[in-house]
Amino acid sequence: MKIIDDETGKFYLEEGIVHCIYKRNIIIDLVTIKKAVANRIEVSEGKSRPVFISGIGVKYWTLEAKKYGFINEEAKLYISSCGIILSSTALRISVNWGMNFFPTAFPIRIFPDKEKAIAWLKKQK
Repeated sequence: MKIIDDETGKFYLEEGIVHCIYKRNIIIDLVTIKKAVANRIEVSEGKSRPVFISGIGVKYWTLEAKKYGFINEEAKLYISSCGIILSSTALRISVNWGMNFFPTAFPIRIFPDKEKAIAWLKKQK
């Protein structure tokens, strides 16, 4: 199993689900999200897969990073569905805003915990 652990977070494939675990206290700006997307694509092994994103402890996403994540085709490459967990109400509101204004071709949901997100993602395979 390929594991990437760098300044943005930890990225790995487990049971057919790509896991993207952002570092605590990180600010997701354009440079950071581009690096994280490249890491996710690498561990996806060239296949469209469910993606689990843990934003627990992320300080915030910049507007440029949100736009890149929702609009850029590379950012959406190899994602069949996406389950996200976030630590704050402000982040949940921010991601919900992005989901409403920048719809994706794949299902995306926010969950209260990892177990519920993974259970949903397993059904999306």
